[in-house]
Amino acid sequence: MFSLTIRNACSLRETKHFTFHPHLLNPTDYCSSVLRGRLERKKPGTEAEEMSHFSVKIYHQGMFRLQGGIVRYLGGETSIVDYCDEDEWSLIEVYEIVSRQGYLKKDIAAMWYKAVNAGLEDGLTMLKTDKDAMDMARIGIKDDMVEVYVVHKTSEVGEVVQPGQLTAPAEEGDQAGPGPIVVYDGPGVG
Repeated sequence: MFSLTIRNACSLRETKHFTFHPHLLNPTDYCSSVLRGRLERKKPGTEAEEMSHFSVKIYHQGMFRLQGGIVRYLGGETSIVDYCDEDEWSLIEVYEIVSRQGYLKKDIAAMWYKAVNAGLEDGLTMLKTDKDAMDMARIGIKDDMVEVYVVHKTSEVGEVVQPGQLTAPAEEGDQAGPGPIVVYDGPGVG
């Protein structure tokens, strides 16, 4: 038995376990052919060059915070999605790969992307349109990877909060409300 990391088109890395049969393909040959394919796709002037793939590193379940005067994405998890195809890339595809992490589009407040080597303060771009998604893909092709930061519509305790909703923590004998103080910009008055 051997383990092999399988990477499907724009999919999470998965490790599968196989039983090796000598009359079938040698796993070393398979790995070599995959590596050869990745190298060939980068050779200028080859047909394989036209199939441009990149990876997406997704930061999710965390939140942006100022820490020591520097913007950071704190907490949460990181997932890597490989073999995303530039030719099929769109805002819908971004939502699709984020939904594979267990999130619904309606629960996402915003998504931001940046180049791997760019800082959070100056490198983040909000992902709102297909044009943004195509700019994101160009960064991914150039650097082989692009980072996406997901901002959720929930508070720190996992409570769903609607824009404009204010709640305050209840203290003993206080009638204020059950949740944390959450403030969103709402329509102006006057």
